[in-house]
Amino acid sequence: MTSKENPGGKDQGIQETGVESLSQCDTIGTKYQVNFDADVFNSCLDAALFYAEKGLPVFPCNASNKRPMTPNGFKDASTDPATIKIWWENNPDAAIGIPTGEISGLVVVDIDDYKDDFDQVAWDAIC
Repeated sequence: MTSKENPGGKDQGIQETGVESLSQCDTIGTKYQVNFDADVFNSCLDAALFYAEKGLPVFPCNASNKRPMTPNGFKDASTDPATIKIWWENNPDAAIGIPTGEISGLVVVDIDDYKDDFDQVAWDAIC
């Protein structure tokens, strides 16, 4: 995927990378790095609509426990702007969930590098 230039000249968008990028609004993993700032997205709704516009289905998640806030969880993920707007109007503080696998083409590796037993050498050997 390619990045998109915002009016302020700062790079924003989704770029292939090997580096994980997490923000307050996204739960996207290691295949893509998402670059945005407050000048581009004023809310998680704006970010969710951006992801959906790029073809990534989204769903709202509880920001504190990461649990889906829809009846069928990730199976409810959508790229439909009207659906997404309703979800975030009802839950403005929701984090963004993006399903992994075939529906999005994303594979996520969640490493707990803050834990005492994390083996950086082994991780580097895999990557």
